[in-house]
Amino acid sequence: MEDTYYIPYGVTEITLDVADKFTGHSKVVVPPTVKSFFCPKAFEGLREIEFRSENGKTDLKEIGPYSFDYIRGLRGIKLPEGLLKIGKFAFIDLEEIKGIVIPSSVREIDIGAFKNCRSLERVIFKGDTRIVGNIFSEGCDSLMEIRSPFLSTVNGLCVHDGTKTVLWASSSLPARLEIPYGIKAIAQDAFIHNDAIREVVIPDSVEDIGIGAFSDCPNLEKVRLPRRLRDMGSYTFRTCRKLKDVYIPSTVMALGMSAFENCVSLEKVTLPPRLKEIPDNLFSQCKALREVNIPSSVRRIGDLAFEGCENLREVLLPKGLVKIGYYSFADCHNLTDICIPESVTTIKPNCFDRCKGPIWVKGDRFAFRDGVLYGKTKLLSITGGVEGVRIPDHIRRMRVETFLRVSLKYIFLPKGFEDFRTYDFLEHFPDVMIYPEYMTGKKSYDDLFF
Repeated sequence: MEDTYYIPYGVTEITLDVADKFTGHSKVVVPPTVKSFFCPKAFEGLREIEFRSENGKTDLKEIGPYSFDYIRGLRGIKLPEGLLKIGKFAFIDLEEIKGIVIPSSVREIDIGAFKNCRSLERVIFKGDTRIVGNIFSEGCDSLMEIRSPFLSTVNGLCVHDGTKTVLWASSSLPARLEIPYGIKAIAQDAFIHNDAIREVVIPDSVEDIGIGAFSDCPNLEKVRLPRRLRDMGSYTFRTCRKLKDVYIPSTVMALGMSAFENCVSLEKVTLPPRLKEIPDNLFSQCKALREVNIPSSVRRIGDLAFEGCENLREVLLPKGLVKIGYYSFADCHNLTDICIPESVTTIKPNCFDRCKGPIWVKGDRFAFRDGVLYGKTKLLSITGGVEGVRIPDHIRRMRVETFLRVSLKYIFLPKGFEDFRTYDFLEHFPDVMIYPEYMTGKKSYDDLFF
């Protein structure tokens, strides 16, 4: 049997039926008539795939996301002229491929296209391809050469010469990294999982830091952010577990969600004065955080923004604040003397669960009594140390989730609660005594809460 199988000219799609015909071959040649092939199992067992073009053209316009996922043993791929796009994680986990040539026709390669290609040594670009984020992402430790008319390697950094964007960083960077002046942006995931860097100095020429740019850098302790920075993407420093102190320049107008989530050593943060919101999960699980300023410009504090900040003792909520999100300060066990300004119109449930308290309320929209925060008709949050709750007569809305993070011994219910609907309360809290006792004689508690 010949080692190479040629898919007949005219075939437009590679299905499992087509793949059955080249089972047992080590190489397959794909004609330019094929338009799609997103069927990874079709290529199992192959060592080499060659996509052909005709007069520089092919009907195959895109290598889709995860197209070669789960294919083990593949060592070579030849891409056709006429191909326009390579999708995210297209060649993920091709651990034996050593080199690849990107045709001049390719206009875009999406993030993580070569993630975990552990034997990949060289990539040659024939044209000016737009690269979305870190296409090598992680696990490309063997990469030695990137040859391109628009890319260059500077001090272990892969830089797009046109946009002056850092796209990828070597795993063998110095502990103290100074990014060269003139760089304008740092791409998505550019330094993700880089365990070499301990300190990063970002020049003032940088105006944008992409999503997850320094996420999961386990040894990163110190960052000097540029004074001209405008936007910081989501997950920028998430799970940088040794990062201790961050000063965010006054030029920053917006922070992405989870930018510092799970930075467990972070003790102090200075936020920019023109920030409009604290986004969701911004400092979630920053257990060492003791001090943070919330600028007077902030109008919204997002869901889980400070959740789990166990050492946070004081937060001054600005007078113009309008909304406080779900679980925003939940499990901040040492947070005391919380003052809710009169400007606040919306507080989502569980926002101060298990905080030390007390909570001081200005205005008549909310009330705090016996360790419990109430709205006009809702029970909103229960602070730490509360053993029992007596629900006021005016409360008409509660959620089972409101009680999930507290350990209550009893609940006193007002009349009328038998009309509320939710899950079976006793199924979730079998040890909680419910009063008045006639309520516990019901066969079903489906109507006890909404």
